[in-house]
Amino acid sequence: MSITSIADIPEDLAAEAAQVEGLQERLILWLRAEVTQDKKRKSRHSSQAREIVHQAMDRAEGMKAAGFDREEAMARFQKNYDSIIEQISRP
Repeated sequence: MSITSIADIPEDLAAEAAQVEGLQERLILWLRAEVTQDKKRKSRHSSQAREIVHQAMDRAEGMKAAGFDREEAMARFQKNYDSIIEQISRP
């Protein structure tokens, strides 16, 4: 298959591109990467992704049932963060 069968390339650009050493191989690598990325985007709702989300939701519900307090956790995090920043900021 020719690149021109999937994209309209102006003749002047095609003529210049034909002179670029190794361009065909780089284009093929780029196209493979784009196809792979497109497949990943389309599979965002794969069964594996849905299972991960389901497990995370179950853990969150379990934490709520165990009395997890988000505000308290955030306050502890902020206190620890501030302490670490203070320690690494000292000369």
